[in-house]
Amino acid sequence: MAREFLPNVGMEELLRMAKTEKVPKAKTRLSACIQGKASKTCGGIAADLNEPSGAVYGWLRRIEKDGLEARYDKRQKDASCKLDAGQMERLMDDLEKGSAGLGYGAAMWTMPLVRRNMGGGSSGPHAASAPRQT
Repeated sequence: MAREFLPNVGMEELLRMAKTEKVPKAKTRLSACIQGKASKTCGGIAADLNEPSGAVYGWLRRIEKDGLEARYDKRQKDASCKLDAGQMERLMDDLEKGSAGLGYGAAMWTMPLVRRNMGGGSSGPHAASAPRQT
């Protein structure tokens, strides 16, 4: 026997929340919760909402784990993706030179290669002064 989705939340409460929700993504996620409460599969919900089934599964899992407040996106701490003026100038110069011109073996730029060239990734901010040789 399958366990009930959001056993402590009634269907009426979900419907009321969905009706008054102003944030479009949150409203879509509440719609997914309503369908999940009605025992619809993630694949069926995804098809109805025209969303990837993996995304729907993630929403429902997160909401079930963290509560209905999880219907809202969390702002990531220190997630600034803006480059300062010097980094932007360097990036434009490097892009014009091309990846091969900077010593990379690739014929064209890819996002992982740009990140590597800029010193990004798990090692910290975009601060490298020279590309790493492959």
